[in-house]
Amino acid sequence: MSLNKIWRGASFAAAVLLGTLTGAQAGIIDHGTYLTDTGTGLDWLDLTATQGLSYNSVLSAMPAGGWHYASLSDVSTLFVSAGGVPPFNFSGGNGLAVVQGPATSLLMSLMGNTSPLGLPGGAGLTSDVDLAVGCCGPYPNFIAMYLDFPPTTNYLLVPFGELYPDQSDRGVGSFLIRTAQVPEPVTLSLFGAGLAGAVALRRRKKKQA
Repeated sequence: MSLNKIWRGASFAAAVLLGTLTGAQAGIIDHGTYLTDTGTGLDWLDLTATQGLSYNSVLSAMPAGGWHYASLSDVSTLFVSAGGVPPFNFSGGNGLAVVQGPATSLLMSLMGNTSPLGLPGGAGLTSDVDLAVGCCGPYPNFIAMYLDFPPTTNYLLVPFGELYPDQSDRGVGSFLIRTAQVPEPVTLSLFGAGLAGAVALRRRKKKQA
C-alpha cells in the first residue's frame, strides 16, 4: 500500500469522526458529575454535589476547576437548552407557568434529584439576591427549580423561593457553572496518529527491503 493511500485513508477517517462528533455536540452532553450546554459553552455541576449546603458554605469551599455561581438568567438559558419554554415563573398566576415534562425529566436525570418540597426534581441557589427583603442585607439568594408534580405536571421555575446566605435546606443545592473544558482538537490528534502510522509503515517496508 502506498503512502498516499495511507494518508488518504487517515484523512477520510478524521473527516468522518469529526462530523460524527460535531453532530453529537449539538445540545446537552452528560459527563456523569456535570453536563455541558454546547449552546452557551458552559459546564453545569450536578446539584447533588452541593445538596444541603448553604450559599456561604459552598462559596467558602468552592469545588476546584473554575466553578462559580450561576445567575437566574444563566439558569433560564439552561432550561431553554433542555427544551423548556418560558416563562419560568408563577407571576400573574399559575396559568403563566408552562407544563415542562420532557425538559424537567431530562434535567432531573442529568443534574440529579434533590427532592425539593419532598417532590421529585431539583432546586439550586443562584448568585441573584432579593433586594426587596430587609433594608441593609445580607439579602437572601434566589432559588431556581425543576419540579415534577406526579403524575403528569412538571414545572421549570425561575425563581422559586429563596434562602439567606447562611441558611441551608436538604432539598436545595447550588447551580454552579464554569466555562466548558476544551478537549484536544480531534483533527489534530487524528492527523498525528495517521502520520505516525504512515511513517512507521514506511520504515518497516524499508527494513524488509
